[in-house]
Amino acid sequence: MTQNTKEIAALIRLMKQQADAGDEDDEEIDAEMTPDKLARILRKLRPQQSTRVFQSREETIEKLQTHLKTYLEDHQLAVGDIVRWKAGMKNRSVPAYGEPVIIVEILKEPVVGGDDSGTPYFREQLTVKLGWIDPDGDFVCFHYDGSRFRKFDE
Repeated sequence: MTQNTKEIAALIRLMKQQADAGDEDDEEIDAEMTPDKLARILRKLRPQQSTRVFQSREETIEKLQTHLKTYLEDHQLAVGDIVRWKAGMKNRSVPAYGEPVIIVEILKEPVVGGDDSGTPYFREQLTVKLGWIDPDGDFVCFHYDGSRFRKFDE
């Protein structure tokens, strides 16, 4: 029995013991839970491995320079402008690429995002408040780095 299998089996025993303790707030645990079933569940929960394909050194340098140029482009955004992500600049799950959003506010002082230095949001300068229509049809607003957006029709 491998170390992982032993740990999974111990976890199953612990889960069953807690379920047998009769705590009514706990959800019922499948009595037929096996190490293989639990391992399959845990694999589904684990973040997917990157499918990133590494390019040649030259291609990577060219792409870095292109993205920096794109990031530094100034589009003179103003309240009421309809905007979209610049190509290669999307660092949040919403809005989707190509989805129109509206500038609600240009912040006078940037909000510094994130306090975890292990994320790309660490000390990100949030300079604009953008609004869009969510899937429920509601108008929602979030703060973003305005350097990542361009006017929609450009």
